[in-house]
Amino acid sequence: MIFAPFRGQRWVKVTEHRGYRDWAYLMRDLVDVHFPEAECITVVVDNLNTHVGGALYETFEPAEAKRILAKLDLRYTPKHGSWLNMAEIELRVLNGQCLDRRIGEVRIVEREVTAWVAERDAAHATVDWRFTTDDARIKLKRLYPVIQSNALPPASPAKRVGAKLGATEAAARVRQRVQKRTRAKHASPAP
Repeated sequence: MIFAPFRGQRWVKVTEHRGYRDWAYLMRDLVDVHFPEAECITVVVDNLNTHVGGALYETFEPAEAKRILAKLDLRYTPKHGSWLNMAEIELRVLNGQCLDRRIGEVRIVEREVTAWVAERDAAHATVDWRFTTDDARIKLKRLYPVIQSNALPPASPAKRVGAKLGATEAAARVRQRVQKRTRAKHASPAP
C-alpha cells in the first residue's frame, strides 16, 4: 500500500506474497506513475526486510535502480513502532472494513480492495493523527537523545538586574526582596 495522507489517496497492489520484487515495483510506480513530477519523495516504511534500497538493485538494472532510489527519501519507523506509519494504520482500516472475512480467491480480494480504495479516495479519507511531538517525547523517550549543555547556568536575578544598574545597587535590591519575603513568612497572624 502507498498512502498519501495529505492528498487523501491510497494505492493498493494485491500480490500473492510480500517480497523484494513486489516492493521494488511498487516504488517504481510511486516514482513514475503516482508522483512523476516530484524531485524527492519521502517514504515512511516499517523495518520489514523487503523495504530496502537493495530490493531495487535485485529487481532492476543498476541504472534504473539508481534512478528510482535517487528520488526516494526512505524513513524507517522505530523498531516495534510501525503503528507510527500512517500506511500501517490505513492497512488496519482496510483489514477491518474490507478483509475481515476469509476470501478464497485473489481476484475477489482485488475487486473488494479496488472498491474500498475508490470509496476512501472519493471521501478523501485520511488518518486523524493525534500523536503529537510531546507525546512522542514521552512514549519514545528512549529514542530521543539527551542533550548535555555546556552552557553556563542561568544568571541569578542580581546578575540580570546588574546589567542595567550598578552591581552594588542590584545586590541591594535583591537583598531587600529576600528580607521582605522572609519577614512576610515569619510575620505572626493578627489576633
